[in-house]
Amino acid sequence: GVTAGVTEGVTGGVIRLEPVFQLKVHHPHGPTSSENAERFGSLNIKAEIWSCAFSPCRNKLATCSEDQTVRVTSLVTRDNLARFQDHALAVTCVTWFQHSDLSILVSCSDDNTVVVREMETLTKLRVLPCPDVIGFCTLT
Repeated sequence: GVTAGVTEGVTGGVIRLEPVFQLKVHHPHGPTSSENAERFGSLNIKAEIWSCAFSPCRNKLATCSEDQTVRVTSLVTRDNLARFQDHALAVTCVTWFQHSDLSILVSCSDDNTVVVREMETLTKLRVLPCPDVIGFCTLT
């Protein structure tokens, strides 16, 4: 299941707030073919999840990973609802928002691209190249 909360602590006069989040997902990120395994490096089995975002309706979770994928999981059934491999390198950030009647999922990657998807139909709307960005990409 999903648990969330905030823990507090005071150390040296500094207040520390840390989110507590635990989610058991039955579909871990990882390579699914020998081609991915080579691009993925020596990890071979599982990849680190670099970012996650809740859907606007709060019943789905999108995760992105160093295995070049974005996955969408139902928080109700824990089913894997979608898997996208739109990026050539690690996907470093994902965000989800509502725009008018559209549920939009945006991901960015170390390959210097941003991918915009409409999630009702799973349609890729745009791939935005960002050639001048050097290093890690994040969405804020």
